[in-house]
Amino acid sequence: MNKPACSGTFYHIFVHSFCDANGDGIGDLRGILSRLDYLEALGIEGLWLSPIHPSASYHKYDILDFYAVDPAFGTMADLEELVAQCHRRGIRVILDLIQNCSSRNHPAFRKALADPDAPERRWYWFDDTPDAAEFDRKSLWNNFPSWHTAENGTRYIGIYSKEMPDFNFHDPGIRRECKNVARFWLEKGIDGFRLDSAMHLFSSSEVDSGVSYHGLNIEWWVEFREFCRSIRPDCYLIGEVWTEPGERALYYRGLDSTFHFYLGNAIEAVIKGSLSPTVFSRQLESACRCARLVSETYLDAPFLSNHDMCRFAETTGFDRQDLKLSAAIYLTLEGIPFVYYGEELGMAPLPEDQCPQFPPEDYLARSRTAFPWTEGRCAFRFPKGCRCDGPEIQERDPDSLLMFYRRLIHLRRACEALRYGRWQSGECGPSLLRYRMAWGEKAAEICHNLSPQPIPVSGSEGTPLDLMTGRPPLRDENDRWILLPKHSLIFYK
Repeated sequence: MNKPACSGTFYHIFVHSFCDANGDGIGDLRGILSRLDYLEALGIEGLWLSPIHPSASYHKYDILDFYAVDPAFGTMADLEELVAQCHRRGIRVILDLIQNCSSRNHPAFRKALADPDAPERRWYWFDDTPDAAEFDRKSLWNNFPSWHTAENGTRYIGIYSKEMPDFNFHDPGIRRECKNVARFWLEKGIDGFRLDSAMHLFSSSEVDSGVSYHGLNIEWWVEFREFCRSIRPDCYLIGEVWTEPGERALYYRGLDSTFHFYLGNAIEAVIKGSLSPTVFSRQLESACRCARLVSETYLDAPFLSNHDMCRFAETTGFDRQDLKLSAAIYLTLEGIPFVYYGEELGMAPLPEDQCPQFPPEDYLARSRTAFPWTEGRCAFRFPKGCRCDGPEIQERDPDSLLMFYRRLIHLRRACEALRYGRWQSGECGPSLLRYRMAWGEKAAEICHNLSPQPIPVSGSEGTPLDLMTGRPPLRDENDRWILLPKHSLIFYK
């Protein structure tokens, strides 16, 4: 069988808050460079960097220049060195590529506002845009107004906020510009893109009543992937498609991967007992079936949480064994898993803590603050600290969450059934989640005990390994393997 074009575990870095190399309190590219030994030891084979382009915001999604590096994060030379050093270590680097919108202070938008005859006028949705003639001017997106009024009285669409006017992808000019941006970064050595808001280039506010926006989005991604492949055949494209599996699967027509949204919620529910292992297994089976109907080469992207969610450790209650069990589930599923920075530590703030550098109403600040390095820690942090030990402490504890992540990610790298395989449902019980990963003749069987009681199990794929201890399990009087409470076994040859 052919191996997928991309594999391995990726690490998602919110650059602003990961590691500060120059002491100004803001994370930067040289900070990431200084931590490559840590990432390599973790077993990471890919980095997703949050937006690095010039922007007035801390999150950098309202971009002022798509061809530059924000000076707060470093220089173009810093990025080139980071990419080169990562490649020497076998680590891919993908950038967060924003094609849905720009900053309202981007030169193209300012020109479009000032001159109705400028070509850039057609890049955006204005009141006089012919494609928008029938749109509902009072439409809402996620309960927020889609239409905004500029200082000169011109109205425009910005589904995320008035600071981020949406591009109109009906216009060939903006399509060419987005391809030019992609070419620029691919030729810099970037290995691909995480495509922000991939299902909202055309949103529900940007199509006529009764028209599906998904088809318009997917048509663009087919065109865009073909273009990127012409520059770099191994370019990896993963889309943010935040919807249920049936709709998400449609995007495999134009993308290599889509993030498995709601998986973290399901894992939390099955561990806490509000979702049965059988139903959890059926949900996974349905997601795989939908994806296969669109593309045989699809690559799922399981994850627990990201920069737009509360930290997984916070929502699950900080129990270390639950966090290990959650990791044991999502890191043994098919596709390319993504680890959000600090997830391997159980990083999360105390429930009552608030980061003073973020507005109190910005709940996302709870997932975007400083990684707890001893040195190089960013200023954006919670006063009472993260509810976890830092990496320097966890590296000295063989039973820590960090060391568990390391062991499991390296096992995934070495076991081809986990690294390349497809998921197959197994025989589950009231407290037993069981499934199989298969790639050609290579197979692994994984069992998770969700209960506080031991469960006897047997397997057909060789000698088992207890993922929590890194050792073979004990046997009972009937010569069955003992799966300890909240532990996981893998059977593989």
